[in-house]
Amino acid sequence: MRRIALLAAGPDADAAWSYLASLPAATARRLTPDALPAALDEADVVWVHATDEPPKLDARRLAAWVERGGRLLLTQWAASCVVALGLEDEAPECDHKECTWRT
Repeated sequence: MRRIALLAAGPDADAAWSYLASLPAATARRLTPDALPAALDEADVVWVHATDEPPKLDARRLAAWVERGGRLLLTQWAASCVVALGLEDEAPECDHKECTWRT
């Protein structure tokens, strides 16, 4: 069973959590930005989802976790964090139109 930690921000945060918590093959944990660094050793996957400004991340620690084999999923505006994490040289273009998940 995958241990998935979710750090979600914005109006869709609860919908992302509901989706993740409904997955039968996952042990889900919802995090705050402050709790993320301590939770890395207990997660197989970290999902950062932001429908507005992405949360501030401990880029050095998160990038080191990814280098050791951690899996990172950045969705919507959180995808722009790839530069700060040193994973890409350029951030993707993010469409800032209003779109809301439906649960």
